[in-house]
Amino acid sequence: MSLRRRPLPRLLLNNVSCMRNAQQILRHTNISIHDGGALVLTGANGSGKSTFLHMLAGFSKPSSGEILWDGHDITESGVFHQYKLQLNWLSLKEAIKSNFTVLDNVQWFEVLEYKQGKSLPALEFMGLGRLANEKARMLSMGQRKRLQLARVMAMDRPIWLLDEPSVALDDEGVKLLEQMIADHRSQGGIVIVATHLPIQIQDAMILRLPPSLVWSSSELKPGLVVVAAQAFRLCLPSVASLPLLPSPSVASLPPLPSLRRQSSASAFPPSPASIDCSGDQQEGGKERRPL
Repeated sequence: MSLRRRPLPRLLLNNVSCMRNAQQILRHTNISIHDGGALVLTGANGSGKSTFLHMLAGFSKPSSGEILWDGHDITESGVFHQYKLQLNWLSLKEAIKSNFTVLDNVQWFEVLEYKQGKSLPALEFMGLGRLANEKARMLSMGQRKRLQLARVMAMDRPIWLLDEPSVALDDEGVKLLEQMIADHRSQGGIVIVATHLPIQIQDAMILRLPPSLVWSSSELKPGLVVVAAQAFRLCLPSVASLPLLPSPSVASLPPLPSLRRQSSASAFPPSPASIDCSGDQQEGGKERRPL
């Protein structure tokens, strides 16, 4: 009796760590995503969700570990050129031509894919069919987001990277987004969503990123020079042991030019996080599939 081999995951994060602005947003993370799978990245603003998508798209390298597509490292030049043709990235930069019609804004990308016939059905699915011949400048923010989603559907690539896809959508638009994700997965597509808003995605893995650590100005005392050395793993003496800087008298200071009022809040480099954000803990093998 022959044993059936378990298929390799389509995407594999193998012991991946990722840094952003001296803050560790991922640490030794292992995630396997098979055809039809979904991964949801959650976290506060500035926690590194978009940075994570940049890394998955191959535009930046992990600080350690590797990201494999069909068993091949996506950072290798020959692999990356083929891998990027599998990706459809919805970013916060909408790339909509205001003087083009709504339909043209979708068809232009479809033509680049050497495809046709999917633009109008995608617009109708997103509730924009009656506006297909209107100029895109007439659309509201929510309608522009629907146009972006229709373009994702029309391009029909297997791996979707969606950065805050529900922003500006009303309740009906969110339901359409959830339905298009479910339809794509039912056909074997992969969806990776970065969001801080709730989206219902059945059986999705959830990866929660830790919040960015920022020092508040209320924690600082007048006359002290505080160095944010935690990012460099240095040890400082306690605040009580630091000497006070002498304060010159106001009369001895030269007159200052008129300046705009600025916020008193001070931001310092965040301290590195040591959060093990793991989804599926199974480590995939290093078997390579032919390209």
